[in-house]
Amino acid sequence: MPSKRKGSRYWWIRIGGVRQSSETEDLKAATRIEREGNEIIRLSRQKAKIDAMRLELVGAQPARSWKELCVRWSKEKAAKASWQDDLRMMEWWGQHLDQITDIRVITRERVDELVQKHRSGVSVQVAAPANSTANRYVALLTGMLNAACTRWDWIERAPLLMHYPEPQGRDSWLTVARWRVLEEQCPEHLRRPATFALATGLRDAKVFGLEWPQINMQERYLTHKGTGNKLGNVIPLNETAMAVLHEIQASPVRHMTRVFTWMKPKKLNDVLTYTVEPLSDYGKAWWKALARAGLGHYDANGRWQGEFTWHGLRHTFATWLRSGGAPDWAIDALGGWSRSATRERYSHVHVETLRPFAQMIDTVLTQQPDVRTAQQG
Repeated sequence: MPSKRKGSRYWWIRIGGVRQSSETEDLKAATRIEREGNEIIRLSRQKAKIDAMRLELVGAQPARSWKELCVRWSKEKAAKASWQDDLRMMEWWGQHLDQITDIRVITRERVDELVQKHRSGVSVQVAAPANSTANRYVALLTGMLNAACTRWDWIERAPLLMHYPEPQGRDSWLTVARWRVLEEQCPEHLRRPATFALATGLRDAKVFGLEWPQINMQERYLTHKGTGNKLGNVIPLNETAMAVLHEIQASPVRHMTRVFTWMKPKKLNDVLTYTVEPLSDYGKAWWKALARAGLGHYDANGRWQGEFTWHGLRHTFATWLRSGGAPDWAIDALGGWSRSATRERYSHVHVETLRPFAQMIDTVLTQQPDVRTAQQG
């Protein structure tokens, strides 16, 4: 019970066996502070006992932090063809999970809250376009936690995370006419990487992370960081891709290492200047270009409505190869697909490509029947 000390106007209390001032003259408030303080200590001690028993009985592992999880994942997965995608998504998660010292606290509820609060356009009820991107981020986190549970024995169980509904027809592609319209609507700093992505089929992370030492202008090829396709880590560069590179090299200023850049405005002594900065992604300018090209729009709630995305350039690349008659092995090698099912998902068939085959029926029907064959029938 609280007590008064001689010469003190505050009530004194005992928490965990230690006498201390409650810093209040209100007896009821002092009593409550003492009671709650001792309850916290009791629960803390009880939890420590339970943790000790669990460690002794079932061999529970010590706490592992988010940073430790990222380091271990990096050691095992840095050779992935899509490693740059992993790295970008891990950096995003790190903005919200960096301070976590025990990955067991990463629950479904916590992840749902982060995704729906910090990724615009994500919806649980509606199959929104932004859900597809959110699912890729969640899938990475799921893979990391599953590895911590089943492969590294760091945690006892991994949470089953949310999968958001995705719209049908998400994997769309462009006709040449549609691409020309979009090409005109892209600002210069975005037109170059978009054209290069279309010409090579490279994922966005590989395009925006491209560095000049990776490119051999004389031999007309680029080298991947890590592995990437059936050709190993080398991609041949066609005339379209080379034209983009020559255009950049002809610019009065360019970055020392990075290929794709933008002019960042900077005000110095009330004078507006510009610096050449690496372009890390396509940003909002891409969505605005899509809207101007008639390939989508923002609804009243600020959510993007449209099927085509930057990744659709990769679908367009594969589709144009198929329409041009490229054999399956070449499509697989250029796109870096090891399974035919993946190639089939990326290489769509244009209706005009099928038309000559459909017209074979017309040819058969217009042929004069063999009289003898008809009589025998």
